Amino acid sequence: MKNKSVYCTNCGSKNSNTAEVCKNCGEKLAVKDHLFREFLYHHTKEELKKEITDNIFSLISRFLISHLYGVFFAATIIFTGVAATSYVINVNSKSYTKVKEVPVVATTCHKVNSVKPVMACAKGYELIDEKCQKEATVNAKATKTCSDGYTLNGSNCLSNTTYNKVATKECILPQNLKDQDFSKGSLNEEGKCSTYACAKYRDGECVDIVMEEYEPTTVTSCPSGTKEVSGKCYKTSTVKTTYSCENGKLANNMCLIMVENEPTPSCEDGYVYNEECNVCEAE
Repeated sequence: MKNKSVYCTNCGSKNSNTAEVCKNCGEKLAVKDHLFREFLYHHTKEELKKEITDNIFSLISRFLISHLYGVFFAATIIFTGVAATSYVINVNSKSYTKVKEVPVVATTCHKVNSVKPVMACAKGYELIDEKCQKEATVNAKATKTCSDGYTLNGSNCLSNTTYNKVATKECILPQNLKDQDFSKGSLNEEGKCSTYACAKYRDGECVDIVMEEYEPTTVTSCPSGTKEVSGKCYKTSTVKTTYSCENGKLANNMCLIMVENEPTPSCEDGYVYNEECNVCEAE
C-alpha cells in the first residue's frame, strides 16, 4: 500500500496515500477502501469515454447514411424525370415525338485529333493553290494546208490550173504476138514497132531469131510532172500539216496541258475520316 495513490472521491484528483485531505479540493480523504474507489473511478471514466466515442461515431454514421439516401433518392428522381421527358406526347394527334437524347460520354480515353485532315493528291499530282495538278499531253489539232496556187483535195495538193492530155505512140504488143516469145519492142525510124524474139529453141537454146514489125498504139496521158485526178491533169505539191492547241502550249506536235483534280482529305495512321464533321477520328 506504500506505493499506491489515493484518489479524491469528490474531484478524482490523484493524491499521496499519506494525505488526509485532497490537495485539489480539500475534501477529506478516506484511506479505507481506496483501491475500490480507484477501480470505480477509472472504470467509470473509461465507460464514459467509450460511450462518448460510440455516440460520436453513431452520429456521423447516421448523418452520412441519411445524406447518401438523400443523394440516391434525388438522383432517382432526376433520372426518372429525364426518362419521362424523352418522349413528348401529343394528345390531340395521338402521336409521339422522340426527343433527341444527350449522347452518353464514354468512360474510356480515346485518341483525339483537333486538327483538320490533310488535303492529299493522287499519285503523280502536286498540290498547287489548293488544287491537285499535273502536266499531261493530248493530241494537237492537225490542219492540212497547201502552198499558194494549190488546193487541198483529199490527201493531195492539186494545182489550180489543169493541163491537157498529150497523145503519144507506144509499142504495145498485139494479141497475136503476145502468145509468142516476143519482147515489147520499140519504135524504129519508120514509126513502126519492131521486136526481136526467139522463134525456135533446141535443147534450151534459141536457134531461130526473127524480127516482127507492128503498128504502134496511140495513147493519151497527162504531161510529165502532172497527175491525172478524175480525168484531168494537175500539178501536185506536198501537203503541209500544221498543229495547234486550244488549251496549253504546243510541244513536239502535242499539246502540253495542266490537269486538275480536287484534293481529298487524308488522315494519319490510326484515324479515319468523318466526312460529315470534316475531322479525323480515332479508329
